Amino acid sequence: MSMTLTNKREMYTVENSTSTVRLEGDVTIDADKNIVSFSGVFTDVISGEGAGSFNYNESIDRMNVSYNGITIASKQNCEDILEGTIAAIKTEVSK
Repeated sequence: MSMTLTNKREMYTVENSTSTVRLEGDVTIDADKNIVSFSGVFTDVISGEGAGSFNYNESIDRMNVSYNGITIASKQNCEDILEGTIAAIKTEVSK
């Protein structure tokens, strides 16, 4: 028997919050430290209600991001926490 393991990935559950929005999601990192899958939900911290969801992935020098069900009023807060969380993930996995 000859077995080969390829496409190694690490998976994490992620939680991050600001004074206005909480982010919860699951992220998968490949061996090259690219975020191949990151999806989750936003929650309005003040009301406790759902504030939408997101999907993000990247490959070398390209990225895709989509938002679903976020309000125009919460758009900037959701974008900011997602971008900050991505940066923090990259810092943490590169240690």
